[in-house]
Amino acid sequence: MHGTQDEVLARHSDTRQKADRKTTRAFLDGKPYSAVLVDSETGDSSSDLIVQVRSENEVVFSAPAGDASPVDPIRGLWVLEPHWYLEITRVTTWNDGNTVHNEAVGQVFRDGELLNERLGYGGIFGFQLLDGRPFYFYTVEGQVYLAFEHQDLPLVYDEIPHYLCCSGAEMNPAGGPNWVSFFGRRGDTWYYTEIGSY
Repeated sequence: MHGTQDEVLARHSDTRQKADRKTTRAFLDGKPYSAVLVDSETGDSSSDLIVQVRSENEVVFSAPAGDASPVDPIRGLWVLEPHWYLEITRVTTWNDGNTVHNEAVGQVFRDGELLNERLGYGGIFGFQLLDGRPFYFYTVEGQVYLAFEHQDLPLVYDEIPHYLCCSGAEMNPAGGPNWVSFFGRRGDTWYYTEIGSY
């Protein structure tokens, strides 16, 4: 659909009002699973964060989430039988004079296996179950791609804002059980895109 920004945003506005919020709890084989954030297992520094997946109070998986920052490291925990998926943000911060910089890289694990490494992606973000099937964005060599059921979709962008906080979070991808929306840039042109089963 083409039109003014107001016309495009009005089309599915009632659906977008029902955007899913991240979930940190799920059930797999009847057992409860949860994703929790803890300080470093060594206790050396509170800035070395760890994300754990627990089932019935037992740690079944643990991954470093990097430095403390305004970006929440736990992006979500999902179950798609017989697997669980966890998206985290690994943040690295550094100082340059009086300025603090950070880099947030999305990582997605399936049953503890880092899909970034398995699939050769720099970062994976915006994971969700779209109509009950995996959907996510991923980066390779500075380009942003989309995948549905681990298959590429025919859309490529130079930039898709994500993991922004505060007022910038309005630009982050949003989604629900059967849709996802995002802003993407190609060259100097920005696009608003919705993908879904309406």
